[in-house]
Amino acid sequence: MTIAATLLVYGFVMVMGWLALTVLVASRARHAETRTRTAVWLILAVACAARVGVLLTTEPLLSDDIWRYIDDGQQLAAGRNPYAHSPQHRLDQGIPTDSAIARRVNHPSLVTIYQPTSQWVFAATYTAAQAAGLTDHPAHWAARDASRVYRLAFSLFDLWLIAMLLLKLLRDGRSPWLATLYAWHPLVITEVAWSGHQDVIGIAWLMMALLLVDARGLFDPAGESMGRGLRRAVLAGGAMALAIGVKPIVAPIALALCWHQRRQPRRLAVAAVTCGATLGLLYAPFVFMPGGIDGMRQTISAFVNTWSFNSPVHEPMTALLGSRRAADVLLAGAAVGAMLFVTFRRDDPYRASLVYLFAALLLSSTVHPWYLLWALAFVPLRFSAAVWVFSLTIAFSYEVLMHAETWATPRWVMIAEYAPVALVLLAGPLLRLRRTRFA
Repeated sequence: MTIAATLLVYGFVMVMGWLALTVLVASRARHAETRTRTAVWLILAVACAARVGVLLTTEPLLSDDIWRYIDDGQQLAAGRNPYAHSPQHRLDQGIPTDSAIARRVNHPSLVTIYQPTSQWVFAATYTAAQAAGLTDHPAHWAARDASRVYRLAFSLFDLWLIAMLLLKLLRDGRSPWLATLYAWHPLVITEVAWSGHQDVIGIAWLMMALLLVDARGLFDPAGESMGRGLRRAVLAGGAMALAIGVKPIVAPIALALCWHQRRQPRRLAVAAVTCGATLGLLYAPFVFMPGGIDGMRQTISAFVNTWSFNSPVHEPMTALLGSRRAADVLLAGAAVGAMLFVTFRRDDPYRASLVYLFAALLLSSTVHPWYLLWALAFVPLRFSAAVWVFSLTIAFSYEVLMHAETWATPRWVMIAEYAPVALVLLAGPLLRLRRTRFA
């Protein structure tokens, strides 16, 4: 199937799936669920079946990031530092590597950008594949089994995340069908089970941290023993560190969690120390390995200073200010400011997380479809019409595959992507203003 035909099928499935979920949740989520257990198992069963079916019948096509994950995992599983050398350098210098995998890695002259939490998962996945005997024949491994093993590993994180969403919804007495906004979303299934993007590792750990902070009785001395509360604080700090160890950009969300814990300074201190210590343990092995982490820093610098794709705000702001660095600082401050505003106004870490992750994405220099999964995971808990609309329109950005040699998003695609989102974002304040004026 040609890329054009693939994109047509993908677009059709995306639109139909999005519309079906919108109708389903609109019709079911407002009504009390009389058979909650049946609904939960049905939601999980369909989510599981969809992911297994996709990963068994497809190979990555919309993205080739997964080959970098496999290459990194192979290096770390063999005791080598994935930040020491780029795939191209290893191939040129004869450093041990799976050449069939390394040649499929994008930007092969750059050292990997993926952070330690992800690296340990990549290595554990490769080690599990080795134990199962799947890596005994490299050509066969590269052609079929490699991507499926990694996509399966990421799908397991995804199912864990869905289970946490269901737990939170049930704890709050809300309909479990809201979880389908994430669990059955075509974008999620595509990016995790088909393309195999690793972001879901960090999303799952972030949700775990929030659930631990939000656990009933955690901040009520009469409802929970001090010892148990401190154990939850330790786990929450560790989970937050693991999320940061996938994408450091989520670190500001810790501010919302700290504010939520402000009345329990001892537990806050324990969580903060645990988070810092866990981050140290994640990064220290790579720092002391031969090669250190300088290569990763250089790749991050290249990403921050030169890469740009599908950005609605960053490029115009850079042109206006005449400085990319100034635009980075201003827009990052705006995203954090939006999160702090919600934090101080509502003291709701779920809403604050959604606002920050969505704002950071819209204001970023690079907006890929799988980046939206971070914010979309919070939609079942704190619905956002703008995020929901964007979860459909962001699929337009894959049009770039029709002319990948230029890697530039046409203006009509940008309008199709962002105009509906802008209208939804503007509609809320305008409606509130109208109600205020005529109340």
